[in-house]
Amino acid sequence: MPEIIRRSPMPPTKLSQQDYTSAVANHLKTFEGAVPRIYTDDYGIPTMGSGVALAVRNGSGRFILRDLSAIGGEISGDLTKPYRFAPAETKLLNDTVGKLNDPKLDPDAKKREAQKLIPEYRPGAETADKNKFGFSLSDERIAKQAETAWSEHRERAFDTVRQQADKRGWSKEQTDAYIESLKGTRQEIALTSMAFNGVPAPKATGAMLDNDPATMRKEILYDSNADESRGIATRRRAEADLATGSPSGWKPEEQAKWKAVENSTEAKAYRKAYPKAFEQGQPSPDTKDPMSTDSLIERLKANPLPRFEGQPAPWPTASQWPQPKDGGADGADEGDGGGGPGPQDAPMGQTDPEDFTRSFGSGLGLL
Repeated sequence: MPEIIRRSPMPPTKLSQQDYTSAVANHLKTFEGAVPRIYTDDYGIPTMGSGVALAVRNGSGRFILRDLSAIGGEISGDLTKPYRFAPAETKLLNDTVGKLNDPKLDPDAKKREAQKLIPEYRPGAETADKNKFGFSLSDERIAKQAETAWSEHRERAFDTVRQQADKRGWSKEQTDAYIESLKGTRQEIALTSMAFNGVPAPKATGAMLDNDPATMRKEILYDSNADESRGIATRRRAEADLATGSPSGWKPEEQAKWKAVENSTEAKAYRKAYPKAFEQGQPSPDTKDPMSTDSLIERLKANPLPRFEGQPAPWPTASQWPQPKDGGADGADEGDGGGGPGPQDAPMGQTDPEDFTRSFGSGLGLL
């Protein structure tokens, strides 16, 4: 009978309250933007503010428009007094979603046709006629939407942790303790960012629980860009760096495993296809946010998130952790997939119109 290898999970990298708030703010600014109107994103999906999708995929993979009353509440900040879309605006949204579902169009054509109806956002090229709707989002509303979305996607990332921990035979107490230790860490930001981008990342999360940084980095960096997008490749590089740090700081056996990944034919081809994502230093793609973004990021930073007090309990030794169920591997049908909203992207709840500088920290529920 083969020996069962028992692993302790990856110790999360805790950030100070200021560093965490700044990291989240900069990540949202860089990869989600802050656009004060409805626009079409890189996939042609109607979007507003800081990457808030107005259409999501259903179980069959078709895009559906989210509830307009909920969207209107997100715009106004009050679900009891939502922005009410005019009939022509409702038709425009439905027509745009229809282009995304047109079976006669390939993905690039779907995007082009959708962007003919609702213009994409291009920095430095904004004109008033590109706003096809009767509102513009204030900096406060964009920041509040970002807060709500981040909190909800973080919970989705934690749900994936729970699922993968259960597969590995963890107790509820062990799982809850580890999730608590993830809050306010680099790993939390990485996994929440992927959830925000429609990627639940079961294999990367499982590798984190197995304390396997090479596999976690591989799943994020090389195996989570199913749509073959340059922008997603750069985002995945940033997420991989957050999740695992530089391989140069790993143990020798972990570095050897990563070297084998890097030398694979698939990894070499991927790096050749997306060279900018692998330039030295932190990825810094062209920002897509308007001038209001500087104000947004200052609002995000103005009220630092509350600091976590105390330290998590000492990690058990490897022999104390339960053996994984079904050998500990992720199912063959699982994959971390690519970007873009998926079925798990649900409408956001009611938001408070109060100034974001007074509410961002407590709103994320990190107390």
